[in-house]
Amino acid sequence: EPLDWILFNKLLDRKKNASPRCNGNYSNSLRVARDQIHKELRLLAGKALINNEDLPNFALVILSDGKPSDKELCLQEDRVKTITELASLLKDKLSVFCMGLGATGSDFVEMERLVKAAQNAGSQGHFNHAGLSAVNLGDMFS
Repeated sequence: EPLDWILFNKLLDRKKNASPRCNGNYSNSLRVARDQIHKELRLLAGKALINNEDLPNFALVILSDGKPSDKELCLQEDRVKTITELASLLKDKLSVFCMGLGATGSDFVEMERLVKAAQNAGSQGHFNHAGLSAVNLGDMFS
């Protein structure tokens, strides 16, 4: 979905009608994103766009209110592995944006770890903490 005011307003509305349903979606979400990127790459390869310079830029945006609920060590390693795989494949064609939404003192170590994994594998990685401010969230999207 495009990063615009419509998405921004949807994010603000989520707090009115969203509630936790399970023990976390960090790992599942990254797997879905990886699969979508691979699907897009297969489509581009079918059009003979196999040169890395011809590839479009990909942005992976991760929003979190703090430490993931799916915190088992094997899942942490799986998340870093997924980001590293994508970053190694796409290099400077991938930007990973991790955005923390939560009070000062919230635990965003996992997000910082994912950003560092992207950077170490040759992609761009950025972490921002918007706190609890809708203004800061809006600034992160502009």
